[in-house]
Amino acid sequence: MSIDDTPSTLAIGRAVLDENLMLRCQIVSGGAIGPGTILKATGYEKTQRIPWSEDSRSNSGRSGSVGYRLEADALYALQRIAIGSSKAADFWLSTFGAPRLLERKEFDEQRELLWADQFAEVLRRRMELARSNDIRDQEQRRVLGALPKLRGTEKQIAWASDLRRAWALELVTGFAAQVEAEERGIYADRVFRMAPDRYAVSAVTGAGGDTPEGRGAIIDAVKKADQAKFWIDNRGGFSTVLDAVMKAAEPVPEEEIVRIAATARRELEAKAEATLSPEDPDTTILTEITLDGKELRVKSEAYIEGLGDVLKPLGFAWDKDARRWSRKLGALSDDPIDRIAETAAKLVDAGMPALTWDEEARRRVVANSWKPEIRKWIHAYIGKKGSTKFGVVYPYDENHYEQARRLRGAEYVSSGFFKVPVSSYEEIVDFAEQYGFGFTPGARQLIDAARAADGHRITVAPAIPEIAVAASMPDVPLPLAVPTDVTIDPDLLDDAAA
Repeated sequence: MSIDDTPSTLAIGRAVLDENLMLRCQIVSGGAIGPGTILKATGYEKTQRIPWSEDSRSNSGRSGSVGYRLEADALYALQRIAIGSSKAADFWLSTFGAPRLLERKEFDEQRELLWADQFAEVLRRRMELARSNDIRDQEQRRVLGALPKLRGTEKQIAWASDLRRAWALELVTGFAAQVEAEERGIYADRVFRMAPDRYAVSAVTGAGGDTPEGRGAIIDAVKKADQAKFWIDNRGGFSTVLDAVMKAAEPVPEEEIVRIAATARRELEAKAEATLSPEDPDTTILTEITLDGKELRVKSEAYIEGLGDVLKPLGFAWDKDARRWSRKLGALSDDPIDRIAETAAKLVDAGMPALTWDEEARRRVVANSWKPEIRKWIHAYIGKKGSTKFGVVYPYDENHYEQARRLRGAEYVSSGFFKVPVSSYEEIVDFAEQYGFGFTPGARQLIDAARAADGHRITVAPAIPEIAVAASMPDVPLPLAVPTDVTIDPDLLDDAAA
């Protein structure tokens, strides 16, 4: 089939398809809507994105249009085409014969006809997936039917039932995959990746874990878990449940109990020795402080309200992956032992017991001999053009904006950061002393250099030149000659006086 020879255009929302199969799509709403995405169907489940070949957008790219060159005898999916000033929609287009819009169902039917072999393969995969799901569902129901009725409160049983169903599904998924693999099912590999942990299975069944016999051994072991609380406490997944079942089934020898108790006692004694506790603690939950290289870490045994309020001003941030607070110690953090001691002292002051294995840090807290961290600094700042200035830097929780901006030549850069010219070094020294700022080594060198430069300056006291006067001018003005007989010129007299 071919395109109709009659010149015509086809409106598609705010887009227009002309007789040469050039589709021009509008961009509206300040660039938020349009031009859209044009996909050409190249198979039953495959598409190819068509780039635009004509660009008539504005300089900002937020209005105008772009053109896509389409081909005859093809199917296209037109996505997010502008249909109004603030709306977009999807369309389906056929260029077999005269170009026309299709309903989605008709578009799919056209693809089924064009790529019949591919469509047949898709149908086969869908049927095999349905069969796989049937096998899985049947096995899940059989496993759940073999397990005992749960005991506990109504709400506990409802939750534990959901957890047990999920566990049974995880168990049977692997065996359902085996059945599919025998017939080379298309989804067998994907389902195998969802199979239960083979190490956990082997712990119960031996080497034959992935067999119906092995599955039966697992079910028999789990039959003993009839308390809803067990499933709630061990809701970490298939292996977690299986490990808990195995541990519960193994009798613990008396000597093992004695050994465990002794280890627990030694652990408690060691922790007690390493713990700094307030006189009147607000909590009994321990918070452990550790140093790993340049990273200081704080982790509590359980949630403590207000812990973040203590740690954030010290530069700590919450690490959601590791479930702890941490901060990096930089070159300006001074002695790491002081940082451990300061953190412990702040926690104790807030009513929270702090545990640190560093003996020197504990000694400094008890003796109150640790040095507080300087968190406000005067830096040597080198600008983009190579000019050197002082950088005044302070943390978000301390506001020195008003004081810093009064420094001679101060320039505000960003929150907590000012630049100050080197010539203001005397003011910088006074400012740092008054408000507790520290100097980096570079800043101290800059001050020394500025003072040395001042010492080499040439001091000049220029004389003010006097106004030059004539040499014959006497020091005292000469007396004026006053006439003794004074008359008025007749021409200057008023008419009346005349």
